[in-house]
Amino acid sequence: MGHLLSAVNHTTVQQFLKSEIPLTNQTLGFLPGKFIQQLAANYSFRSKSRIIFNQVTDFPQNRDFVASNIEMKSIDFFRQHPAETGILKQIRWRGSDFLHYSHPVRTEKVCLNCHGSKSTKTAHVALEQYVAGGNYPEGSIRGVQNFYLPYDNLFFEYGEQVFKRLLRNLLLFTGAFLLCVIVVVKFWPEVEDRRAG
Repeated sequence: MGHLLSAVNHTTVQQFLKSEIPLTNQTLGFLPGKFIQQLAANYSFRSKSRIIFNQVTDFPQNRDFVASNIEMKSIDFFRQHPAETGILKQIRWRGSDFLHYSHPVRTEKVCLNCHGSKSTKTAHVALEQYVAGGNYPEGSIRGVQNFYLPYDNLFFEYGEQVFKRLLRNLLLFTGAFLLCVIVVVKFWPEVEDRRAG
């Protein structure tokens, strides 16, 4: 799951840089962090699954990207265990039980076009808050991508899938059994006649 959002990050920033669109308050939505934020909000609006995902950091240039206490623990974990690529935990969150999956956001070379030093930043990336934020070392952990899967939905959907699978298998078994019965009833007298003859 985390690799999916990482791919979105990489693809959107590459496309933004290639197109040389000037970075303004109106074009911020094309950048990875803002794009994922809008994607998550749109998904929550359209889906009834109550699955939540986001991308947050402990060095936000926008208050919408501030990591919660739970998410900060994940960031600290990945900094202490840089080889890890994801963690899955059961948590109590917003009064419900969730499975919480976190994936680290690492600074890639392409990220330095916006978040690097003045010498690595692309000329058309000139919005003040992005010019001010930077000097991130390549490979450093800058945040986490989070997925919150509600337990009740998870087990209901899983149970529904299991029930459908069992029902399908039962129908197939019943059909095969009836076919065997028909074949036996139809051809058994001939078999008996041949034995008798």
